[in-house]
Amino acid sequence: MPSNGIDELWPGIREAFASYGRKISPVCGAARRKLIAKRIAEGYDREALIAAVHGYVRFHGGLDPDAGETFNPRKWFDPDSVFKAERFDTRVELGMEGRWVAFDPKQYHQDQVKAKQARARQWVSDAREREKLRLVEGGG
Repeated sequence: MPSNGIDELWPGIREAFASYGRKISPVCGAARRKLIAKRIAEGYDREALIAAVHGYVRFHGGLDPDAGETFNPRKWFDPDSVFKAERFDTRVELGMEGRWVAFDPKQYHQDQVKAKQARARQWVSDAREREKLRLVEGGG
């Protein structure tokens, strides 16, 4: 079967899956090759195919099932699910934001504090510069 560039795309797709802890075959089988070829024929490129992997994870808010839910996104996280036609455009769109990372409230707070500290340091630095200029210009 002609590769349609799939052999060149496959390592990037495998890497995207691996970034979430999912190992997939180093060889793209016939069924998966057919799925990917259909998406390529629809006009999707390498970036979109890899984005779809991230989009699947974003769509489900990670790979762990929500409390009380019977659907387990991790169970279905494979190329067969990611590259199927149904909602593929949504997965691509969501995945264009990049790799999904769980929201960490503690990290968010730390980032906010660091940003405030940086603004405060900048304000002090600017005030010192204004004071130097005032002394140089006014002598006083």
